[in-house]
Amino acid sequence: QEAYVQDGWKYVRYFKATHPYMEGDLAEENREVVFEQLFNLDKDPAEKINLIDQVETKEKVLQLRKKCMSAVADLNRQRANYKTEVIGQ
Repeated sequence: QEAYVQDGWKYVRYFKATHPYMEGDLAEENREVVFEQLFNLDKDPAEKINLIDQVETKEKVLQLRKKCMSAVADLNRQRANYKTEVIGQ
């Protein structure tokens, strides 16, 4: 699972997982999203009301989904650079 939090909103996505979990499973093209959640942390700090399917939050979902994907891509690039530069793989 991955999550992205910004300005009082929390977006979470869950993936179909393989076991054992392998490093290649981190690549975006190898993952299938099976469930998503969106919470307004200011109004629902206990995260009980999933707003993912609400029409009025559609733009927020698209925005946070894109930011989450970008953050994950950045982390994957950093991981690849670390493997190349630090451990020589």
